[in-house]
Amino acid sequence: MNTISPFLQKLWDIVNDKQNSDIISWVKKGECFEIFDYVRFSSYILPIFFKTKVFSSFTRQLNMYGFRKLKEIVLFTRI
Repeated sequence: MNTISPFLQKLWDIVNDKQNSDIISWVKKGECFEIFDYVRFSSYILPIFFKTKVFSSFTRQLNMYGFRKLKEIVLFTRI
């Protein structure tokens, strides 16, 4: 039986929560997601789901799971 890592499950929950759509949401038919306001994301969303408010720590976790930043705005996709 395959299990989903807690990090990926939390990420899925965050991006799919309509209440967060002004901060983070899917783009390009769900191929990637964009963080529109990383200050609010770090201040309000990260502490609810993770043990940190540090955006760079979240980015490091994303990179460990194969996500990469696509452009200067905060847009991530899984390679």
